Amino acid sequence: MGRKSSKNRKERPVLFPQDNQVNKESPKELFLGALVKIGKPSNRYFQYIFSSLDFLNIKMDDLALLSELEGLSARVTGVIQMVNGDELAIISKKDGQPFINDFNRLYVDGKKALSLGEIAIIE
Repeated sequence: MGRKSSKNRKERPVLFPQDNQVNKESPKELFLGALVKIGKPSNRYFQYIFSSLDFLNIKMDDLALLSELEGLSARVTGVIQMVNGDELAIISKKDGQPFINDFNRLYVDGKKALSLGEIAIIE
């Protein structure tokens, strides 16, 4: 019933080893013309991928639609510098078709989306 020494402790099992094999380099920044892939939402919905810049009027239905975009590849077509210093990247599908409904482009907070795996740079 005494304490176990640190030498005799069991190692914890790795539950999802494929997630640990992801490249742990520091995230790169999005640049104009970069080919990106939309990853998994970091929460129930994407936190840093938006369908509009009107942040006050974003609807829950639009957020739910964006979760269907997982795995799609797109190209960065523009970068916007916000007043507070943040940069938003504008992404569009490579073939020019809309993502879903009338969403021809999406807006991505590059640094935060890259660090959480919502988006990944392919090339």
